[in-house]
Amino acid sequence: MVMTAVQAGLLLLLVCSGLLAVTGWLRTDLLGLSVLFVLAVTGLLTPQEAFVGFSSPAVITLAGLFVLTEAMNRAGFVHWIAERVMKLTGKSETGVTAVFILTGATLSLFVNTAAAGAVLLPAVMSVAAKRKISPSRLLLPMGFGVIVGGTATIFTTANIIMSGLLEAQGHPGLTLADFFPTGFALVLVTLAYFLLGGSKLLPNTTLTARRGLESSELSEIYSMGERLWELEVEEGSPLNDRNLREIQLGVPVIAIWRGKRAEFNPDGDSLVKSGDFLLVSASRENFDGFRESKLAVGRDRQIGGGDLPVVMTEAVIPPRSSVVGKTLVDLHFQKSHGLTVVALWRGGEVYKDDVGSLELQIGDALLMVGTVQKALQLSGNPDYLLVDTPSHPPFSQTRSVLTLFIAASVLVAAGLGLTSMSLAAFSGALLLVLMGMMTAEAAYKAIDWRVLFLIAGMFPMATAMEKTGLTTVFSELFAHLFVGQSPLVPVAAVYLFTVLTTQIVGGQVSALFTGPVALTLASEFSINPKAMAVLVGVACSNCFITAIAHPVNLLVSGPGGYGAKDFVRVGSFLQVLCFAAAMIMAHYFWHIG
Repeated sequence: MVMTAVQAGLLLLLVCSGLLAVTGWLRTDLLGLSVLFVLAVTGLLTPQEAFVGFSSPAVITLAGLFVLTEAMNRAGFVHWIAERVMKLTGKSETGVTAVFILTGATLSLFVNTAAAGAVLLPAVMSVAAKRKISPSRLLLPMGFGVIVGGTATIFTTANIIMSGLLEAQGHPGLTLADFFPTGFALVLVTLAYFLLGGSKLLPNTTLTARRGLESSELSEIYSMGERLWELEVEEGSPLNDRNLREIQLGVPVIAIWRGKRAEFNPDGDSLVKSGDFLLVSASRENFDGFRESKLAVGRDRQIGGGDLPVVMTEAVIPPRSSVVGKTLVDLHFQKSHGLTVVALWRGGEVYKDDVGSLELQIGDALLMVGTVQKALQLSGNPDYLLVDTPSHPPFSQTRSVLTLFIAASVLVAAGLGLTSMSLAAFSGALLLVLMGMMTAEAAYKAIDWRVLFLIAGMFPMATAMEKTGLTTVFSELFAHLFVGQSPLVPVAAVYLFTVLTTQIVGGQVSALFTGPVALTLASEFSINPKAMAVLVGVACSNCFITAIAHPVNLLVSGPGGYGAKDFVRVGSFLQVLCFAAAMIMAHYFWHIG
């Protein structure tokens, strides 16, 4: 079937959206809104059709679940579970791995997967230190456990989107009971994979690692020992009696040592005098400029030593952090927190130059220098996740019981079909605020508006594809390719295509791209649309091969020191096993083919 000009234009919009999602040139929320704008202004959709995403069940459900997750976090319940898990782990690496996979999978049944990963990350780091196991041996299994656990619940973003697309076509929405059997099978496959040989593929680096405040190990990991230098301000130096803002050395100044006193993490107003020693992080390429300014280069004091009592600590940028997309300079980080960032770990690479000008991304690991007190203060900031100094609200039994009761009521009401998932999640969130479990302001802050705007903006794309006949073009193409084949064959093809798309653009965008085509294809091959929606939702969470495919992958990549090759090596085999398990469930449970 030949495409019309309108269909070709819509396909071009899809491709451009995908490219923008991959490159990150446009924020995800702005990407969704831009797609909505194009669809409306070109007349492909009426204004009513373009803005229908803002009232879609998927958006309402997600907003409610963000609030429910935050309420459980504020009650201290989720962290309480993490602490109990730490006591359950045995001494063997196999036992620890199994416990964290199962705990991650269980937690993500009830809370957002990214939140589950963020809660368990400090627990993994602590257990790794106590058991003398490299975190790189534990973080990826935990992260993958969290991800596959999300396939077994309706609380996952891609699953909610597929349920919304199904409802938009006039079918009943999906529930926990629909996803749990297939998702549970994937959890078992993941557990068996790591216990029966998958762990052999994990790196065993010297990251024994990243135990937060242990400066010597962190310095070695980031190769900081080569970059720490003392600059003595000689007589006649042009830097004398000038502040750091005027001097503009171009390298991080960790401390100013004057006589027997030291000023740690000095700000721009700190004055420099002849005879001072400046402790800086710099490469040898900077030496010529130092000497021109009459700065004598040497090396004596060491971080964490008796004469320079500061430490190195490490923080990860978690999902939903408000600092994502901003630079350290924009944030006035050093002045605000009293810590100096000297290096950044991203995607297996260490950045040591011009760190302050890099836009922060989810999963970035920051190496910081400062006093223990300042590091512990930062641990209370939700925008930064210190890997071994977790800070969380004290456990409140009353608040936890009430919050859990409301969350369980939401789950049961939606699971039994007593009400829709969107109404249940909305009611639960509203009830939490009315009962004083959290303020309205806290509830608004708990919602990841970027995700909601992405989904609300991209949701009308399904309507546009239907309206222009583009979904029919794709479904007829699949029908032509697989004519005479078992229905299981096109299901497998859609599943694999979704998995591939997910590795590049992530599960949220992938569901919005492939979902409409998959449901139309289900009609062409007389496949149960509910089964197709479940399998596509599950495929959107099969994101094991790239770090960018899922926020949890990004979260563990820095503390675990994982590079791209680690995800490919470990994730590829799991990807194949999960695909096989999903197809077995499609045939024997969903009776396809």
